[in-house]
Amino acid sequence: MICLVAMGALSLIPDLFKAGHNEDKNLHMLAYAVMTSGAMVVLPGKKLKICAIIGLFGMGWGIEYLQSMIGGRESSVQDGLANIMGMIIGCITGLLINSGYKKPTLSRGGNN
Repeated sequence: MICLVAMGALSLIPDLFKAGHNEDKNLHMLAYAVMTSGAMVVLPGKKLKICAIIGLFGMGWGIEYLQSMIGGRESSVQDGLANIMGMIIGCITGLLINSGYKKPTLSRGGNN
């Protein structure tokens, strides 16, 4: 919740942060990947995870819409798409963490 509130607030403060085009998109992807993977790992059950994904999707596009009405902020379809890419990365990461993905180990058996 703290991450969601911080992300929402920081996204709406005028002239807060000026980044280059690629850096801005990378920050969008990173933020939404972290929030989505966190939700996938922490929330129990599929329904809550799906609700979190829908909520993050709505939050991302909602913030872009609100930024179009705030002076000193720009809304961008590319930012929204970067958010979605981050959510996809976060879903995959969260699923891998939940599945207990482990690097295969070498067997120490004597069967050569």
